[in-house]
Amino acid sequence: MSELSSKPPNYAEILQPLLAVLEGPISVNDLSAKILEIRPSKAKNPHQAALNAIRQEQGRQLIYLDKDHVLPLRLAFEGARYRLRLTREQADRAALPLRECFQTYLLPSFEWENLLFIDKEDIPIPFQIIDVSRKMPFSLGEEHEYKEPAIIFKEWFRSQKMYFKDHILVTIINWEKGVLRLERQR
Repeated sequence: MSELSSKPPNYAEILQPLLAVLEGPISVNDLSAKILEIRPSKAKNPHQAALNAIRQEQGRQLIYLDKDHVLPLRLAFEGARYRLRLTREQADRAALPLRECFQTYLLPSFEWENLLFIDKEDIPIPFQIIDVSRKMPFSLGEEHEYKEPAIIFKEWFRSQKMYFKDHILVTIINWEKGVLRLERQR
């Protein structure tokens, strides 16, 4: 019976726990040194190999603040705010398309059922996720119908007296856990 060889973790797997404990920016050289402590390299230039690995994770696990410093994405997104302008259809249906309004601002692998929306008093906002039918025009007058997930906020829209010219200010409270604060702005 042969023993299964255990494969060493790749650089992305090594970076994940390193970035998870950071509370602020870190120099690229320090991060490279930490990577090489965990996984020594036999490359001709180990430091350069680690720097390349860090560069590959830009936008996935970290962002560059400047050429010498990086910040974990979870910290970069915390407190970030963006504005959603309601269309007449969105206001009438009390529904926001999930992908269009929220997907860009959460982890790519985030499970939508775990979303938590809160109001400005940190009270959870009730919502439902449903699939809505959409039609996409093709050439020669043909249309393609597809399903798209949408978030329904009937109670909250009603309590806020949302109008189609209103905006929703979204604040990312916790990027990893999917906690978003919603506020109405006229």
